[in-house]
Amino acid sequence: MLDRKPTEAETLASLEHRLDYITSITTPYSNEGTLLRPGLESIQQSIGAIKSKLNQLVSERRVLGDFLQKYSHLRELINSHTNTTEQTASSALDLDMGLGLDPASKKEIVLAAEEEILGLADQLREIDALKAEIDSPAMNGLDQRISALSPIEFTQIAQSQASAALKEEFMTVLDDYNEYIETLSQIFLYYDSLLNAISAKLDAEGL
Repeated sequence: MLDRKPTEAETLASLEHRLDYITSITTPYSNEGTLLRPGLESIQQSIGAIKSKLNQLVSERRVLGDFLQKYSHLRELINSHTNTTEQTASSALDLDMGLGLDPASKKEIVLAAEEEILGLADQLREIDALKAEIDSPAMNGLDQRISALSPIEFTQIAQSQASAALKEEFMTVLDDYNEYIETLSQIFLYYDSLLNAISAKLDAEGL
C-alpha cells in the first residue's frame, strides 16, 4: 500500500518541529552562555531566520519545496528507533543495519550539512535585502492600483477583440475589391483587343 502524500500544511508543521530539534542539537552552550562562531551567525540564528521566512519562501523558491518533499519521504526513516531506552533486540539490530538513526547520528548528519545550511542562510539574507525594493514607496498601494486598472484592462481587451474583428472584415472587403479590379482589368483587356481587331480589319479593307 502506497503512503499517503503529506499535505503542504503537514509538511510545514513537520519541518517546524524538525527545525526546533535541529536548533537544540546544533547550538553549543557553555556556562557563560551561547558560543557563536567568529564572523558567522550561529546555527540557531540561521535556523530562526529560516523558520521566520519559511511560509513565504516555500511558495516562491522551488528548491525549498523540493527539500520539503524529500524530507517528508525520509522523516519516517530518520525518526525510527530514537528512544534507545525502549529499543528491543530487533530494533537494535535494525539500527545497526542502518534502518534507524540515534540522536548522535542525526547530529552528525546536521553538522555534515552545516555548509549547505549556512549557504541557505546567505541566500535568505540576500532575499531579505531585496525586501526593501518590494517595500519601496512606489510599491505601496499596489493592490488598489491593480484593482483600479482592472476595468481599463477589460476595456482594452474588448477593444482589441473589436479591432481584430474589424481588421478581419477589412481584409475580406479588400480581397473582394482586388477580385473586382482583376475582373474589370480582364474586361478592359478584352475590349481593347476587340477594338484592335476591328481597326485592323477596317484598315485591311481600306475603309
